Amino acid sequence: MGGVTSTDFKDFFGQMYGVRLMSEVTFNFLWVPFNLRDYRKVHLLFATAFYDRYNVSLDAVLVVIAALLLRVEYSWLQTRGMSFFRFLQRAYEGPDNLKNIRDAILLLLPDACKTLGVDKATVAFDEIQTALDFWTLDNSNRKAIDLSYSGPHYLLLPVQENRVLIDYAWILRRLHDLFLGISIPDQNFKGDALETLIRSAQSVLPTKPCKTSKEESRQIDYAVACGSHLVIAECKAVGMSIAFDRGDPKAIKYRTNSVVERGLSEVDDKAKWLSAYPLGTNYDLSNYDYILPVVVSPFVEFIPSQDTRYWISRDLPRVITPKEFENLLNDPAAIVNAFNRISIR
Repeated sequence: MGGVTSTDFKDFFGQMYGVRLMSEVTFNFLWVPFNLRDYRKVHLLFATAFYDRYNVSLDAVLVVIAALLLRVEYSWLQTRGMSFFRFLQRAYEGPDNLKNIRDAILLLLPDACKTLGVDKATVAFDEIQTALDFWTLDNSNRKAIDLSYSGPHYLLLPVQENRVLIDYAWILRRLHDLFLGISIPDQNFKGDALETLIRSAQSVLPTKPCKTSKEESRQIDYAVACGSHLVIAECKAVGMSIAFDRGDPKAIKYRTNSVVERGLSEVDDKAKWLSAYPLGTNYDLSNYDYILPVVVSPFVEFIPSQDTRYWISRDLPRVITPKEFENLLNDPAAIVNAFNRISIR
């Protein structure tokens, strides 16, 4: 459907495997890079809760994925790219004996741990089987599969006794919802992590609450100067549910209220407060003429209206992802011409 063929991989095959393609082939699947090491790193705070729920460590679960993908990559190298064609046509392999798969994972365990940045000593051999069970579809977990949602998916699909297919096509989707339903008591780290992510430079406002001489105060998550404009960001890190992906109206309404509406109300209140009190005991806005208030969320949020209150421009909403926020800061014209700028008195 994307129109990608073997011609697009011509240089890759030549440089990687020394192979020249004689005819054009249209593929069914595309393999893409994914930073599994950083994925593990940013989710380590959930590791204990993950173990409590599934009785298997997060590292063991991810090591199995890393080992199986390394196994695929090594097969590409060993066959000079011939198996690469097969995996582009069919993103699965097998049926294979489950014991053979487990032995291959154990053999690749050191490389998989190195890939993830995991100490090999922390992943016990006997835990690999538990991790394989986690990735295997069985009669108990198949009940969680719902036609109204694309998953949850399982990597190992039983076809006969002790024989499975390895289905690689949905790994990214499964990693996307791996932590759904898992929570930890202290959720404050999410806001800090998001603020760290979007900070291209040190905030021009204090990390502690901004205070006036009247002892009034407001906490600004992040502020960056763009010429005569000050862009302030309110960070909202609210977990996204499967119900939202299903299009459940209640889930959409909840997310709209808790992220979009609440975020905009809070950041607008802070912007108006700053415009009314441009000089405080620990901040000074005398170098700026306007404030542009935005909300940053780790997810692409549903914007419920075309009313200008929700938008920076006709194409860019005021509730944006970290990448969109970064792009905005690199586009002074978009900031100067933005809706919802507030003049500093």
